Amino acid sequence: MNSNLYIIKEYHHYPGDSRNRAKTEYEALQFLYKHSVYVVPKVFGIADNYKWIVLEYISGKKIEPAFISEEIIDQCIRFILQIQKLRNTKEASKIGSASEAVFSLNDCFNYLDKRLNALNKIEIKNSTDKECRDFIKEKFFKTYYYFSNLAKERYKKEKIRLDKKLETEDRILSPSDFGFHNSILREDGQLFFLDFEYFGWDDPAKLISDFFLQPDLPLPYIYREKAVRELKKCIDDKEGLEFRLPIYYLLFGLKWCLILLNPFIREGYEESIKKIRLYKSQKFLDHLLKEYANKIFPISLLK
Repeated sequence: MNSNLYIIKEYHHYPGDSRNRAKTEYEALQFLYKHSVYVVPKVFGIADNYKWIVLEYISGKKIEPAFISEEIIDQCIRFILQIQKLRNTKEASKIGSASEAVFSLNDCFNYLDKRLNALNKIEIKNSTDKECRDFIKEKFFKTYYYFSNLAKERYKKEKIRLDKKLETEDRILSPSDFGFHNSILREDGQLFFLDFEYFGWDDPAKLISDFFLQPDLPLPYIYREKAVRELKKCIDDKEGLEFRLPIYYLLFGLKWCLILLNPFIREGYEESIKKIRLYKSQKFLDHLLKEYANKIFPISLLK
């Protein structure tokens, strides 16, 4: 780490997105550093217009699948557990919800429905757009319908309302977009965690699901049960987490299918990029369905 090197991180603002991501990340990094969390970049300043921040440069390399080991997993777990020790600080009480946080099953449905509605409105300009629309209206929607009914039946069986909010004490502080894709591995083996523009309070089941599901660098199956076992140490309602996790995992798997299709609802993407992302989304859904059929953990927690 060289304290004489800095980077400027600039934030692109999409139409209709009111989130102040620069301010969120700036305040999150200040908060973490103040409380001795040093496996994140130090932040030095923010533009008056909130379009960029100045960060410490972390020298290292991006994580690749071959780098993922038990030691790397342990560093991820220690980081999440470390920031949970800050939940009762005065500053933590002023932190808002993570970006696109979910605190009930209805929140999950509303999030998915919002993305689906946007994709259903895409203008059909070529065969790729049509293929995307057909994929959404056929295979994706059938899967969403099946998984959502499965979730509703489980909630009904346990007599839990779909709009029941997760208790405040069962929420965690989350980077929100947590995973190997947002980390840097230094030469000395220390992992640094990046991108806190979506930081805030969230459901631990969402953090775990996203950590496992991230399309580019998912958590290998062999480490999953250990990760949940360790992360449960900061959760009082362990049974509640185990109940929600397999449901949220399936629904957030669908979320990632839709995120991969972002080029279809944003301007400036070439058709070649859209084709690649559509292919990835289709393959991701196929993989999720195979996991469901084989009851891969945490889907195996379904009872």
